[in-house]
Amino acid sequence: MFNGRDGISLVSRVAAEQLGAAGFKVDAYSLCAESSKEVPRNTRLWTAENGAFKFSAKLLQVAGNGVEAGTIVLAMHVHLAPAAFPFLWRGARLSVFLHGIEAWKPLRMRERIAINAAHSVIANSQATVDRFKIENPKFVTLPVHVCPLGISPLEVPAEGPSLALNRFALIVGRLVGASRYKGHDELLEVWGAVMQRAPGLNLVIAGDGPDRSRLEAKANSLNLNGRVTFTGFVNDQELQRLYRDCEFFIMPSTGEGFGLVYLEAMRAAKACIAAPGAAESVVENERTGIIVDPSSREQLLDAILRLATQPGLRDKFGNAGCLRFKEEFTASRFGNKLIAALTGEKAVSAKCVE
Repeated sequence: MFNGRDGISLVSRVAAEQLGAAGFKVDAYSLCAESSKEVPRNTRLWTAENGAFKFSAKLLQVAGNGVEAGTIVLAMHVHLAPAAFPFLWRGARLSVFLHGIEAWKPLRMRERIAINAAHSVIANSQATVDRFKIENPKFVTLPVHVCPLGISPLEVPAEGPSLALNRFALIVGRLVGASRYKGHDELLEVWGAVMQRAPGLNLVIAGDGPDRSRLEAKANSLNLNGRVTFTGFVNDQELQRLYRDCEFFIMPSTGEGFGLVYLEAMRAAKACIAAPGAAESVVENERTGIIVDPSSREQLLDAILRLATQPGLRDKFGNAGCLRFKEEFTASRFGNKLIAALTGEKAVSAKCVE
């Protein structure tokens, strides 16, 4: 999971970029079969093309050839942490990164062994830590470094044409059955009321996946009549234009470990609507957006209508969110905290792996 469009791939690329910039020599081994066009400088990428046996065999081979002193193995998914055992036997140190739902269930024995053997365990939010320990009470006293995620500022403003829509709210995410917690269904179920009380506002759903056909059928059954647009897959440039042109961002997700899309929206100075949980560490209620309980259709509808009908409030939240992004959630800030967690030293004095 390195060059995919998912959040863990993005975090992996940012981590590699920041570690390389700090002087680390970075070798990335990915289980998934992705193109290599987004490999950061100073990083060598090898992919197993979705072959679990091929992945394990490669790591065993690399470790068997010898491990340099000071080597750190960073497992960016807890399920892959056991693959680091050959490196540990050769004297490397293991760090495991917890992202969210993959760690919010009882771990298998080999994953528990890996956690116990790790030099450090890192999580993207305190909410991820709390839910991990609830599901895995044996680790209730385990120290976990909280390392909030970050993304790079845009080098140039988004350019290009807008969608052929006057006004729209935006939600971004993969459309898969396992991600129904993101809130697409809840939004469709309230959008009929939005159409009545904010008749100029559309909903744009960016992303693709096997659940798209079900959601499109649901929108038709609710007679939303062209007021909901499914974009399908969008590239980075198209996505930046959507953030630029939307009135506000909305993803009332109950299953986020962090929520990188909120950072993308805040970077574009857009107000956000989110749900309680990890998103609260990113979106500050009534300062950069609105936190609502998505199970309450009244709360969700009220939040949408407030932002739809109060442009001053949208601008106030959006500007505050952009400032918060610059101060708290940049890639360089994430990199400093990650290096500190990996090395046990202050980031400013972290030594390179030679």
